[in-house]
Amino acid sequence: MKVNYCQKCHDCKRIKNISIVEKELNDILGEQQIATRCVSYCGPGREKHFILIDDEIIDATSYEELLNILKEDYGN
Repeated sequence: MKVNYCQKCHDCKRIKNISIVEKELNDILGEQQIATRCVSYCGPGREKHFILIDDEIIDATSYEELLNILKEDYGN
């Protein structure tokens, strides 16, 4: 599974420390290599919380909602 999370969009929203986010994502997705790089989703990325999994964008209106979607669709 290829997982990308945009640190630039994350930093703009000031959610929490990126290492905590990576840990939370790994808890849900299993131990994955998470690339924290720009994914060219800057327009919607300013307003939405998102992650790219196997080149599919999964977005939500809040960070907690995004985690819940990931738990439902990808949780162990």
